[in-house]
Amino acid sequence: MVDIDINIEIEDEISDEELDIKLKILAELIVNAIKENIRGMELIDGGQYLQGWITDVKNGVITIENTQDYSKYLEFGTFGYWKRHGLNSFTDPSDPKKKDMSPSASTKFPKGMQSFGSVRKVLFNESIMQSLVDEAFSD
Repeated sequence: MVDIDINIEIEDEISDEELDIKLKILAELIVNAIKENIRGMELIDGGQYLQGWITDVKNGVITIENTQDYSKYLEFGTFGYWKRHGLNSFTDPSDPKKKDMSPSASTKFPKGMQSFGSVRKVLFNESIMQSLVDEAFSD
């Protein structure tokens, strides 16, 4: 799970109901950006991971999660990978995928699964988040 605080300054006063509507729009825009990121990485998925995203808005707090048990491994990787490569090891689109390697080359690939960080690559990208907030709160 990733917790992030986003402070949004609203110039005009809006009702609680309108704020909830705009936050729900923002939540859906964030999920769409995450899905776009996942599609861009060309991860193999039978559709469950992409369809497993759910959102909730309560008391001004947006909750986004994936219902698939393996989603945490796609986001953060596995212990074996982190043990070998350290905590700052993010994937790059140019990194080779094990499925594309020859059998002899893939045996040299580290055990464990690397972090894809598809959620963090959206939430921690100030430019992406600003554009999503602007879109959700535009009239």
